[in-house]
Amino acid sequence: MIDTISLDKIYIRLFDDNGIVNPYKMENTPHYKLLTENSNEYAEYYDRMQRLGRAKAGYMTDVEYQNFAYNFKYLEGDYSTDYIRVKQEGDRYESWDGDHRLVCLKVQGKTEAQIEVVQGVFKHKGFSNLIDVLEVLKGLDNYAVIKSEDWFPDYFDYDDMDIICGDRNKLTDIILDRLEYLKDDGYMIKTTKKGIRNHVDIISPNNQTGDRLNFRFDIMDDFPYSINHQGVTIDVDKKYLKFALDRLWVQSIPKPVAFDPENVDVFGLNIVDDLVIRFLEWAWQPHKLRHIKRFRRDFDFHKHGEEFISIIDKYTNLDMDENYIDMLFTDLKNRGI
Repeated sequence: MIDTISLDKIYIRLFDDNGIVNPYKMENTPHYKLLTENSNEYAEYYDRMQRLGRAKAGYMTDVEYQNFAYNFKYLEGDYSTDYIRVKQEGDRYESWDGDHRLVCLKVQGKTEAQIEVVQGVFKHKGFSNLIDVLEVLKGLDNYAVIKSEDWFPDYFDYDDMDIICGDRNKLTDIILDRLEYLKDDGYMIKTTKKGIRNHVDIISPNNQTGDRLNFRFDIMDDFPYSINHQGVTIDVDKKYLKFALDRLWVQSIPKPVAFDPENVDVFGLNIVDDLVIRFLEWAWQPHKLRHIKRFRRDFDFHKHGEEFISIIDKYTNLDMDENYIDMLFTDLKNRGI
């Protein structure tokens, strides 16, 4: 289907250094920066595409692209029916092909263009980033993002953000208020209260099933480990929550490239408390190996061991000592984990 689409609604899908696709706001792309600032980011991206084996034959170097842009006229001459193609994702469009041409149109000052909208599934599924999750957190306090992945604040479809806070209902109301604008773009927002946690689920428009979760805020004001999970319960003193919230660290984190450049202060747990929570999460649900893998990666006994053991002994009903940690790491290694 051919449609007239605002260029501001089209995002460019580009690979990062890890080979994961990121949706870019057009002005943030190395393509745009090359044509407007003569930036070397495009040359770096060209090298990345070659290294990842993603560059098709004829993928333009920086000089070739600058020459191409200088002479570019969309849908003229021999290319009068060679439409740029995009696919709708949520309330926006993402490039199926024609990245270079899209940026040329943007640099030329065009605000909209005739574009072919295609169906189907992207060959390389990457980050979603339909929601600016850092904007939702901006200026908040008395909370911590916990168990985050290395790629935070980028996220994939169906991801969630675990938040521990002093008052889950108060924080839920604030988050719902900040997400209200999404309804105008066709998103559905569902809230579910389940014991000690509230779920705020965001369902994107124009998804294939109509009800697929795009992102979830999982908001807690107590730890869930006393709830029986396949016969496993862990008692955690309620005083530990206050202890952890009283010594949070703050980090200035840049927004994903899908949004205007900005750093946002985000609260997280002290490194030792982060280790405690990742360990407890695994002890409670041993099939979640990513938590114990992250624990093993980040744990340094000389830096964290004494305090980690002290917190486990003081605030939980688990027995912990240095020998246990050594045995745990040895067992994981023997199991190929």
